[in-house]
Amino acid sequence: MGGFGKTKLARKIYQHNAVIYHFQARVWADGSREYKCRDWLLGILSCLPFGNTNEILGMPEDTLKQTLRNRLQGRRYLVVMDGMWNNGIWNTINTAFPDEPKGSRILITCREKVVTSIDDSTMLPYTLSPLNEKQSLELLCKNVFPHGDCPHHLKPYVKQHAESCKGLPLSIVVLGYNLKRKDIFSYRTWCDTIDADSNHRKQCLGILQQSYKHLPRHLKCCFLYLGLFPKEFEIPARQLTKLWSAEGFIQANGGRDIVKVAEDCLEELID
Repeated sequence: MGGFGKTKLARKIYQHNAVIYHFQARVWADGSREYKCRDWLLGILSCLPFGNTNEILGMPEDTLKQTLRNRLQGRRYLVVMDGMWNNGIWNTINTAFPDEPKGSRILITCREKVVTSIDDSTMLPYTLSPLNEKQSLELLCKNVFPHGDCPHHLKPYVKQHAESCKGLPLSIVVLGYNLKRKDIFSYRTWCDTIDADSNHRKQCLGILQQSYKHLPRHLKCCFLYLGLFPKEFEIPARQLTKLWSAEGFIQANGGRDIVKVAEDCLEELID
């Protein structure tokens, strides 16, 4: 499910200095449940140097595959396809990648197994597991306390919070951000709001809901405004903050420039 750290792990690999040095071409393409083969091809090609980007939009699928092969031919490449859902996509798209003995790699993140044809050149999937009790506690403390050191008198409450997340990293990180902004009394009361018997999905959504519930009113408006943009759309930060200001969600504060206030709001939402 979402929140186990699939994209986080893939991004760490993609940005590692040794990986950057080793590969002559690196491509990161984001996908979604609705993505078809053509969407993936366009997403990958748009990340590669191309004379006229608009030219590829009108190409038929077979031409897109051939164009991608030509772009990658003779190069040692790494292509990351983040968030593949359909198990028929890979079987359709794999012919677009040159199969040369140069050490190229393709990394796919998915919630379910989407690569069905296993051969000598295909690695078995690496499955992420929930964090254990000790790892959960360490991650939560790292996100709540300076240097990750939990005061002794708060340890029982923080431990209860860590256990309530059932080892899901996203839940732990979000919960840690919420707890960091609260007083000591809240560490106790928050324990009562977490359902320790719920499943991973319900648990994660519950913690995210608590995170939204405790936002100030103007940040709630800013967050909900994001729903106007299409799914998987890359939102320009400067355009977004201008729209927030135009809607009246953000006001100049204490002589501070409204653009700076909007940037602070964006940073807080990102956190």
